[in-house]
Amino acid sequence: MISNSSTSKCQSTAGFSLIELMVAISIMAILAGIIGGALFRMSTVAKVRATQTTLLKVDAVLKQRQKAVARTSVAQSSSTALANMTSDNIRAYKEEFRRWFPQLPGEAPQLDPAKYNLPGEILYATISKGATIGSDEVQGAEFNASELGDADNDGLPEIIDAWGNPIQFYRWPTRLIRPEGGLTDVNAKGILTLIMTNIPTSDLLNRDPDNPLDLDMRYKTRGGGVMTLDQLEMAYHTMHHRDATSGNEDMKGTYHMLLVISPGPDGDTGLEPLVDTNGNGIFEDTELSDYRTRRGHLAMPRAEVFADPLNSVMNDNVTNLNIEVK
Repeated sequence: MISNSSTSKCQSTAGFSLIELMVAISIMAILAGIIGGALFRMSTVAKVRATQTTLLKVDAVLKQRQKAVARTSVAQSSSTALANMTSDNIRAYKEEFRRWFPQLPGEAPQLDPAKYNLPGEILYATISKGATIGSDEVQGAEFNASELGDADNDGLPEIIDAWGNPIQFYRWPTRLIRPEGGLTDVNAKGILTLIMTNIPTSDLLNRDPDNPLDLDMRYKTRGGGVMTLDQLEMAYHTMHHRDATSGNEDMKGTYHMLLVISPGPDGDTGLEPLVDTNGNGIFEDTELSDYRTRRGHLAMPRAEVFADPLNSVMNDNVTNLNIEVK
């Protein structure tokens, strides 16, 4: 005869208790979270590195072009030209620079603005092909399929980051250096720490590197008068900024650098967008006079970014100027 105690012992050892199952499941969930987090971080690091590779590729071609354009310019080509530099030389250089570094539809003579209506398309079309600038032969960049996308499905590729976001290019990001709205240098430098590793001194930030002698860039209008600073700002998309302390008698230069930027995993650079007020995909002269479009064209950070830059959407941006610290 089998005793009841023997049967009870067999039943008690036949499986896990509810508490044991709950403990095991909890441990598995913790391990899954740890492993999942580690895999996510590894994936993010891999995407950042892939994006950095793409940005370095773009940056190398842009730097080659920049040197080639400078060699063709009276204002930039040699130290002997410095003493004889005129505002006309500098204006000519800026116009030539704009032509070789188009940012908006219509700025590149060889590209149909009705087709190339996104800045990313313009950037790819510009740097993927070689060019003859003066006596220099500038090589084009080659991109892998994973580095190209087509956001508007028009058959014209754009350079993208590892998250699939279009890479953005700013030729003269002067509003990044000196934002609108009466913001101080401290505000601006807080933003710059997220964009570049080597921030210029305050003296350099207040200078136009194309105009080392601080020459007055205004020129005579057709009527014989001197153009206003408002006209000058419009002519160069606020390349120069008015010095509020001296009114119309002087102007204040602004540092600028070629900026190539990925918004990172959140898909948001934190910068003002371009505003196509007509909705036709083409930025016309009337639209370029709109301060909203000019702010976007010059990399103006959005207002909420200034409240806490390090915890803003700009914190995960990857640029050609901060690769060293990413």
